[in-house]
Amino acid sequence: KVAKWSEAEGSSRHRIGTDAEGKKCAEEFYESDGSRIFTSYQENTKLKRTEKFAPDGLLIYVREYDLNGTEAFYFEYNISGVLIHKAEYDNRGIALKRWQWSDSGLLLDSCEYLNNYRHGLHLKFSPTTGALISRIEYLNDYRDGKSEVFYEDPGCEGIKAIEFYSGGQLQGDFKYYFKNGNLSEQGRVEHGKFDGPRIFYFENAKVSKIQRFQNGNLQGLWEEFFENGQIQNRRSFDKGKLHGTEESFNDQGKLTRRACYIEGSSTEDFSLFEKEPKKEEVIETFFDSGQLAQRISYQLGRRNGAYELFYSNGKLRESGYYKNELSTGIRSYFNVEGMLLETISYLDGVKDGPEKSYFKSGQIKIESEYKLNKLISRKLYFENAQLSEVSEWTSDGTGFGRSYSDRGKLLQEWEFSSSLWHNFQTLHGSHKAYSENGDLIEENHYEKGFRQGVCRFYHSDGKLYSVGEYEKGVVKRATFYNQFEQAFRIISYCEDGSVASDEKLAIENNLRNLEKGALIDSYELIRALGRGGMGEVYLAYDRILDRKIALKFISGDIDKKTLERFISEAKALAKLNHKNIVSIYAIGSFEEKPYFAMEFVSGWTLASVIARGIFGIFEHIKFFQQLVDGMSQAHKVGIIHRDLKPANILIAKDMQVKIIDFGISKIYSSTEQDRTSPGAMIGTISYMSPEVVLGQPATPQSDIYGLGVILFEMLTGTRPFQGKNAAETLELTVGATLEFPQGISDVLPEKLKKLIAKMTAKNPIERYETLFQVSEDLAKISFEYLPIELKQAFRPELNIANADEIRKKLLEEFYSPSEILLILNLASRIQQKIISEFDKTQLLGSSEELVISFEVLNQAIERYETAILEVHSEDSSG
Repeated sequence: KVAKWSEAEGSSRHRIGTDAEGKKCAEEFYESDGSRIFTSYQENTKLKRTEKFAPDGLLIYVREYDLNGTEAFYFEYNISGVLIHKAEYDNRGIALKRWQWSDSGLLLDSCEYLNNYRHGLHLKFSPTTGALISRIEYLNDYRDGKSEVFYEDPGCEGIKAIEFYSGGQLQGDFKYYFKNGNLSEQGRVEHGKFDGPRIFYFENAKVSKIQRFQNGNLQGLWEEFFENGQIQNRRSFDKGKLHGTEESFNDQGKLTRRACYIEGSSTEDFSLFEKEPKKEEVIETFFDSGQLAQRISYQLGRRNGAYELFYSNGKLRESGYYKNELSTGIRSYFNVEGMLLETISYLDGVKDGPEKSYFKSGQIKIESEYKLNKLISRKLYFENAQLSEVSEWTSDGTGFGRSYSDRGKLLQEWEFSSSLWHNFQTLHGSHKAYSENGDLIEENHYEKGFRQGVCRFYHSDGKLYSVGEYEKGVVKRATFYNQFEQAFRIISYCEDGSVASDEKLAIENNLRNLEKGALIDSYELIRALGRGGMGEVYLAYDRILDRKIALKFISGDIDKKTLERFISEAKALAKLNHKNIVSIYAIGSFEEKPYFAMEFVSGWTLASVIARGIFGIFEHIKFFQQLVDGMSQAHKVGIIHRDLKPANILIAKDMQVKIIDFGISKIYSSTEQDRTSPGAMIGTISYMSPEVVLGQPATPQSDIYGLGVILFEMLTGTRPFQGKNAAETLELTVGATLEFPQGISDVLPEKLKKLIAKMTAKNPIERYETLFQVSEDLAKISFEYLPIELKQAFRPELNIANADEIRKKLLEEFYSPSEILLILNLASRIQQKIISEFDKTQLLGSSEELVISFEVLNQAIERYETAILEVHSEDSSG
């Protein structure tokens, strides 16, 4: 019918008019998908009918309303105009009945409702043949009444099951059928429990088994039959337990076994042989060749004791023990050549204890540990006996694993969840992958087997390569980084994995031709090392002096002030000649960019050493003394570092401390004006002294303050005045009182805490005047109370394999983060000492992978608590 539209009331997307009968109607258009909705009204202005059309004019759905404007019917159509969904509603708009059809017009589903609950008959039909699949009666959304299910196979649409329900629970008689129409099972359920005979059938309609129940328990005779109708087994039950005679027969009806039970326990057990069996005997069987095939020990007709199975060549194939027909003890398997293949430990028929399998060489291949049939740990090995993979499970099925190269290098570590019986692992939690040289190359987070959240990927030299943002295993965004870890490209992805955008970021190319092998004067570039506050640093080879060196270039545009600072750093370093300060060798320029060549240090930054928590108080004090010695020399020649922080301090592999990056130092004197503009702050705010924060010139006392903050962090693992943001950190630096974390405060001598407090005093006048005074006071502090293990040598390349697990356990016992660092360090040394005492050929600290046992952890906790008491005693007596 053609409507007459009122343009005065309408718009480009919505218009109102009257239909051919003069009643109000409306039409609305949707620009997003091109669809439109036509609405007609009754004389009382209530809704009468709503129709939605696709852009091509095809009808999508129709809603019809009663006189009160309440929805009464709903019709939905497919693109061919075929009705696929119909719903009928009551006068409240609540569903009474629903129908669904296939695109070809076959009825699929018909369901009756009451108050939006299935109530009445629910029918389902096959989408291919239209045949009835199920007919189920419901009452308030629970099955109630008769339930019938049919086979769906074309040509075989017969009944599959007939059941009766009450309140959603199986109640009354039930029958199940084979596809040929014969019964497969029948029985009865009362109050959710089997009651009466439960009969099973073969497909030829003959009975296969009869079970008898009373109130859910087996009661009376249990019978099993061969397909020819002959009895196979007959058992008697009383209240669910075997009680009475049990008999077994062959398919010819001959009795083969008889046993007697009282309340489930065997009182007599007879196995029928050609002659009367003995109560205890060994039965042997043989191959046709006469070779022994098996030897089994029996007691009262049941397997009890040792057994052996053999190959036809006489080699042992399997051996083990039985206890009342259940495997107990170690079961061993051998190959046809007699080599051991596998051993499994059992307890009362289930795996319990170690399980091992072996290579042909005799080396162990897999080593597992079970507890009552649940896998709790598994180790895999290479043929060279090197550990390949290890996994450990907790009682709830979660766990962690690690894999190694055939040279013992850690390659991967992951967290996972698994099935109840640990049949498989699903990545869930943290996952990390490493290169052969120990560098982190992947850092992922998984949820139920899919990457989720932020995942990081690294080059083999440890530099960040890319960061991916994932959702259920699908990458949504990827950011790529150059050799200086600067983002240069961002790719965003659509839901289907296609690229949504590809953005290339502008990165200033400071130097050209700086590739591996490039020559800069007599220096041959090897690779980039990093980027500092002022310059880019490269590893290079000095062809003249045959040594590795570090080359540092200025970053960014070179203005007069930048050049002055760079040259100032070079001059500052050139004046310094100390074993704890990186030496400068030469100065030059390349492509109009100045550089200087300096000593290359192979090792770790103090920041990474602190983060790993592998060193204890004794070593950190030694490191700190070297820091004080190096900076004392710098102060003597008039140089302030002004940016002392753990990232600017290296720990060489020979445990030598090296101070680097004097890039913002200045040569100070009482008459020289500060070349920094007023109010400007140069340095890292977490280690910046209060006077520098307030815009005052830096002095040697500013360096002393920075060293005090570093010592605090070395001993506690935290920074003393660290806020949630930069502004809060600056505020705390100026006004907050120094407080040591709970736990670590108890184990540090009072004299040491006073030394740190004096170094970090807010007023420079209240600090030490010189670092020589710091050395003097440090020498007066005794550390004899420390456990002896903390005074032993310790290598920074040592990796504590289960460090995360230990930290988690200590957190659960309410130890603070600083206490955890100290206990973990002490435990690792005790464990290392045990290893070295067990194997005298292994030097202390030479292992690169260490697992701390919980016995050692408990010992470390006890030693830690003792150390607290001893330091309090020493402080009170001193």
